[in-house]
Amino acid sequence: MTKNMDHNFISCLELAQAGKAAHDLGRTLFQEINRRNIKLFDLPAHKRIFLFIMTRAVKTFAAIEVLCQRGYGQDVSALLRSLLENLITVQYIIYDPHKADEKARRFVEYKWVIFKRSIAEEELSLRRAPEKSQKEFLEKKALVLSHVEDFKKKYRVTSDRALVTWSGRTVKDMARIVSRELHQEYESMFRQCSRFSHPTILGDKEYIIQGHKTLTFAPGPSAVGVEWNYLFAIQYFIQYLELVNGLFILGYEQPLACLRQNFQNAQDGLNKKSLASSGSSQKSETHLKEVKVYVQY
Repeated sequence: MTKNMDHNFISCLELAQAGKAAHDLGRTLFQEINRRNIKLFDLPAHKRIFLFIMTRAVKTFAAIEVLCQRGYGQDVSALLRSLLENLITVQYIIYDPHKADEKARRFVEYKWVIFKRSIAEEELSLRRAPEKSQKEFLEKKALVLSHVEDFKKKYRVTSDRALVTWSGRTVKDMARIVSRELHQEYESMFRQCSRFSHPTILGDKEYIIQGHKTLTFAPGPSAVGVEWNYLFAIQYFIQYLELVNGLFILGYEQPLACLRQNFQNAQDGLNKKSLASSGSSQKSETHLKEVKVYVQY
C-alpha cells in the first residue's frame, strides 16, 4: 500500500493555527469545568447529555485532524457528517430551554428501542441454548418490550415509523427546527459527504490519476478534500465550544471571538489558494480507450 505517514497534508498555515487554537481553547474550557468540582446530578439532564455528546465530538475532531494530516480527506467525510449530526442533536435538545431536560431524558430512554432491535436475532441464536439461558432471555425480552411500550405512551408515539430516531424526527427536520442556517448547512454537508460515505460513482475522479497513456487507480494519501474538510471540522468544533461556554457560563467570550478570527483567517487563506490554483489543471487529450490501467497499492 502507498504510504506517506510523515507528510502533513495540511499545508495552509492559517488552517493549522486555527486547528491548534481550537484544541487549546477546548482544553482550557474543560479545565475550567473541572476546577468547579461539579457533581453529576447537580447538573440538569440536558447538561449531562451535552457532556456525553461533547466528549464524542472531541474524539471525532481529533480523528479528523489525524486523517487529514495523513492525506485521507475523502475518508473524513463520514466523520465530518457525524460531527455535524451530533451537533444538530445537541442543539435540538437545548433549543427550547423549557423542554431541554425532557428531550434529554427521551434521548436516554430511547436505548430501550435500540435494545428491542436486537431481540429477534438474539432469540434465534438461543433456540438450542440451555433452559436457564432461554428463561433469562425471556425475562430480558419482557423488560425491554415493557420499557418500549412505556416510551411510546410517555412520548405519544403512535407509529413505529416514529421510532426510527430518538426524537421521532429526522436529523434534517431537527436542524430545520433549530435554525434555517443549520438546516442549510446540513443539506449542503449531507450532499458533499454522501459522495464518499456511500458506494456511488460520484467523486470517482478523485481516486483516479489520468496520465498521457495511463489511468492510475490511486487509493493512497492525497491532498484531495483535506484542507476544506478540516476547515469544516474546525467550524463545527467551534460551535461545540460556544455551547460549552454558554451552558456552563464560563465567560470565555473573548477567546472564542479570537478563535473565530483565526477561523476566518484560515478560510481566507484557503480561498486565496483556490484562486491561485484555479485554471491550472489541464485535460488530457488521450482517449480513455487508449490508456492502460495501473493500480497503486
